[in-house]
Amino acid sequence: MKTMNKTIIIGIGTGRCGTKSLASLLNSCNNSVVYHEYKAPKGILSFNLKPLGCVDIATCRYNEIKSLNGLFAGDVAMYYLNYIEILHNIAKIKGDTFRVVCMIRDKQETVKSYLKKTEIGTQKPRHHWIKNPEKYGFLSNVWDKAFPKYDIVDRKHAIEKYWEDYYKKVAMLKKQKIPILLVNIKMLNNIETQKELFDFIGIKEKDRKYLKVDENKLLRR
Repeated sequence: MKTMNKTIIIGIGTGRCGTKSLASLLNSCNNSVVYHEYKAPKGILSFNLKPLGCVDIATCRYNEIKSLNGLFAGDVAMYYLNYIEILHNIAKIKGDTFRVVCMIRDKQETVKSYLKKTEIGTQKPRHHWIKNPEKYGFLSNVWDKAFPKYDIVDRKHAIEKYWEDYYKKVAMLKKQKIPILLVNIKMLNNIETQKELFDFIGIKEKDRKYLKVDENKLLRR
């Protein structure tokens, strides 16, 4: 039995950049089910793809997302960045519409937010961006696998490198004609930005929900 074609939405961004708010906005629309970090922490995908099995992992996650109720189904998480090309190819094979929404925030604001987030409630800070963080006096964490690894002990510099590399990869994906819309966190409250977002995804006017995001709360994180 042939399954119904859908619009698959994948949200990405470095984290600390409004991905949760994006998911909430899209999930509020009629005929739309969009998660934030689906099945995490158990379902966290590794940032670094392993040649053996990465297509199977991406296919499994694609099918899980497509099985969600609604004509628009998706998930938003930073770790999808390196899976976008595979997911896009799967969508073409299955005849689904594929859309990527990438949240972006100022680099230094993102760095500051991550430094604060990775220190809260711990005796030692977390360093997601280096191998074997305990070796350097940092705590390891279940989320470590969701980030790239650098030979940079200084967390601030490592996060800056992560931000730079992340959006370089996004620019590369756009050049490959993969449908990607960049949304700045500071513009998420803007009705015109939300309209552009809904137009890009293909959500009909009658099914849209224009929401007022607590921008100040977002930018204090």
